[in-house]
Amino acid sequence: MAFVSRPATEKVYLAVGNDEKQCEFFLLWAKNFIPPQKPLVVLHIYRPATTIPHVGLGAPMVASMLREDLVRDYRKDERDNIKISLKKCLQNCKVNAESGCLQCFHFSAKSTLFHLCYLGPSKDADY
Repeated sequence: MAFVSRPATEKVYLAVGNDEKQCEFFLLWAKNFIPPQKPLVVLHIYRPATTIPHVGLGAPMVASMLREDLVRDYRKDERDNIKISLKKCLQNCKVNAESGCLQCFHFSAKSTLFHLCYLGPSKDADY
């Protein structure tokens, strides 16, 4: 999903999912259809895992039942893997863009993207 703004200084946000092939397809689309003078921001918007694999038990556990540090570390690893994947896709497609990932806790991915594009990013918000 991409939103193209009018002025050249406004950013174009492109939301991508987990699938690397689909991400590369959207990046190639953006490369061909978004003017090069428009800054591109590629975002992966995701809902953090509610179950987390537990090494000691060998089974997934509900995140709310685990220690906070284990959940925090697992979610950090999730974000790091997403960032690596986005960077790889950007390099493969030779696209110059900002990239990042947003966790959406309370809203859908569409609502999160809407809030980001039209209301502006909020440092304190949990989307």
